[in-house]
Amino acid sequence: MKNTWILLPLFALIFTSCNKIDSYPKRIIGGWIINKYVVDSDIQTDVFKASKKNYVISYFEDKSFTETYIDTNNILIAQLGTYTFNEKSDSLITYTQTDTIKYGITSINSNALNLKIVDNQHTYLYQFVRK
Repeated sequence: MKNTWILLPLFALIFTSCNKIDSYPKRIIGGWIINKYVVDSDIQTDVFKASKKNYVISYFEDKSFTETYIDTNNILIAQLGTYTFNEKSDSLITYTQTDTIKYGITSINSNALNLKIVDNQHTYLYQFVRK
């Protein structure tokens, strides 16, 4: 019986980890708009919204996504791509013809998607809400 109590938390941890990544595709489907954008610890939401007006990113069940916004020259920008999840690192990876971007998923639920990018110089935090 003593071994059962030791193994039970281990099985719970494994089961929870597997379910977390399995639920990402279900939670991410739909349209998202930027709610907050932070570079290092400086809130840059207004800068983001000024450079990418009406920004919407939409994820679809077939693992494709669209990203649309109006740039500073009032030109509609639309980009198509695919996405996947990396269960080992809690990452969302997007692929387009020109870029591959790896976002760390800091949290996701039915109404909020929080992503993070850390490069050699900066940390970028994106907080999205449902469209």
